[in-house]
Amino acid sequence: MLNPILEVLNQKPQKSNNLIDMLSKADNPQQLISNLIQNNPQITTLINQYGNGDPKAAFYEYARRNGQDPEQILNLIKRLV
Repeated sequence: MLNPILEVLNQKPQKSNNLIDMLSKADNPQQLISNLIQNNPQITTLINQYGNGDPKAAFYEYARRNGQDPEQILNLIKRLV
């Protein structure tokens, strides 16, 4: 049996790939993201916590706090979609 932490780490790329696949196949990627946000209470909580209800501000603040460059993330998404 694998270490539970390793199992989670092994699943993350798959989940990311699923999102990327969904975005690349979507007729309207922006609407897809909006629907995912509206239908996920955890995302709503993060938006309220990090951006006071503003999804863009929450994205930038969350990335900053986690040591990531939000512009690099956005550029990656743009290239994949």
